[in-house]
Amino acid sequence: DPDDNEVEESTTVDTSADLVIEKSDSPDPVVAGTELTYTLVVRNLGPSVARSVVVTETYPAGFTFVSATPEPTSGNNVWNLGDLAVGQVVTITITGTVDPDVLGTIRNTARVDSDTGDPDPDDNEVEESTTVDTSADLVIEKSDNPDPVVAGTELTYTLVVRNLGPSVARNVVVTETYPAGFTFVSATPAPTSGNNVWNLGDLAVGQVVTITITGTVDPAALGVLLNTARVESSTSDPDPSDNSETETTDVSTSADLVIEKSDSPDPVVAGTELTYTLVVRNLGPSVARGVVVTETYPAGFTFVSANPAPTSGNNVWNLGDLEVGQVVTITITGTVDPAALGTLANTAQVTSSTSDPDSSDNSETETTDVSTSADLGIEKSDDPDPVIAGETLTYTLVVRNLGP
Repeated sequence: DPDDNEVEESTTVDTSADLVIEKSDSPDPVVAGTELTYTLVVRNLGPSVARSVVVTETYPAGFTFVSATPEPTSGNNVWNLGDLAVGQVVTITITGTVDPDVLGTIRNTARVDSDTGDPDPDDNEVEESTTVDTSADLVIEKSDNPDPVVAGTELTYTLVVRNLGPSVARNVVVTETYPAGFTFVSATPAPTSGNNVWNLGDLAVGQVVTITITGTVDPAALGVLLNTARVESSTSDPDPSDNSETETTDVSTSADLVIEKSDSPDPVVAGTELTYTLVVRNLGPSVARGVVVTETYPAGFTFVSANPAPTSGNNVWNLGDLEVGQVVTITITGTVDPAALGTLANTAQVTSSTSDPDSSDNSETETTDVSTSADLGIEKSDDPDPVIAGETLTYTLVVRNLGP
């Protein structure tokens, strides 16, 4: 009976593949605005081949995908790995950037699935937490205009604040320290506190804020103005050396001195009193230093007195420093020689150690017409009186000039 010499047995084969996914991040902590790398490692622990293996990433808010090795097969977060042999390991490296405005912690989930049943699904999904730090390199730059500046005129400071990143700079504050001799007038944008503090809020990476400050330099200022501006933030700064800047501004001086002269009376009668009035003004813009007035009296004029009194001889007044707008009046009294004729020409000059932008008004000549007036008197007498007819009679005439 050969029919029972061969037998066939059917065995049902099931499949089971224990897939495991592991995940790591680098660096951790990561600085907001910089690169973050996730590494996924998928292993088939068997005992069967894992069929149609798929890895899916769920990126956290605040993470922007850049690239991956190997490249995703769908979108930027799905990898169809096909069949994985027992013991086979696949590594996926994902690179992206953390948004500059992220704070706290970001959490990222990766999952592996297969058509093959998995005896231990607990290790098919993994979550990675990454601590996010922040760092913002704030830079402040400062310029002045004009430089040099003339004391008493306008000076403008321009501040430029930049966030070089990599993170958003939080609660940015700019503080100005104005130098002595500078008076604040206005700023764009307007300060948020006093006249020298700007609360700029949060600055995005690459954001630039410009602050323009206008003021006046005191008319008495000399030398150099030193002005410092500083920027600070609640976000740590990797390079604090560029958080402040000092601007030096050279100060020059210029004072437009004007002298005006008048006479009284004009015309003047020879032999009488003549008064000269000098008016010295500083039109600015700076304080005029070491101001000196000098008179050149004409021939035929004799000095008598002055108010204020001269500081040297009878024709020099050392007035010292004159503030902008200050006016000094000098009154000079003298007499015109009785023999004078024609015109008296008298010149007064003002000088200063401070440069004058308009020297044409630093001297003035006053011409005074001289008239004459002489009160002549005649007196007459006779001798003898009575006289005897036939005798000598003498008349005496006396002529006097009573002037002036």
